[in-house]
Parts: sequence; C-alpha cells; structure tokens
Amino acid sequence: MANPPDTICTGELVTFGVGGALTYNWYDHRNLFNKGDSLWPYAFQQSAVIDIAGATAFGCTDTLHLSIYVDSCGIITQSRYIF
Repeated sequence: MANPPDTICTGELVTFGVGGALTYNWYDHRNLFNKGDSLWPYAFQQSAVIDIAGATAFGCTDTLHLSIYVDSCGIITQSRYIF
C-alpha cells in the first residue's frame, strides 16, 4: 500500500523539482503552463493533479503524475463567548 500523500496548506509556497531529462513541460488539466524549467514554485489555492513530461537528448520520454492535496491547515479557530 502506498503512503498517504502529503498535504500542502492553502497559499503555502512549494517548489517542485524534477531531474533526469533535458526538457520539461508541466501540465494542469492538459493545459501547458510551464515549459522547459526543472523547478517550479507555486502557491496552491486548491488540490490539483500535475503532469510533468520530460524528454532526453536521445528522444526518450516519460511522464510523472503528481497529486497535490491542499488543505486550509487552520489551527486557530474563532469562537464566540456570551457572558
């Protein structure tokens, strides 16, 4: 059984990095949003699935799928007291 995914808090800046290829394309819901970079910093507002397609100088390709879970991570809550 796989380990449960890590949770990222809403708005938390996270930098993802990949290696082993020469070029990279990052996709969110099949839309290209980052071309060529092996590092990608982002502050997520909601959960997402990211696909990273890489290619080597020899034409070999592979794709990595990331499931990113975003939570409010709130530890302080507001309460009302009536005296």
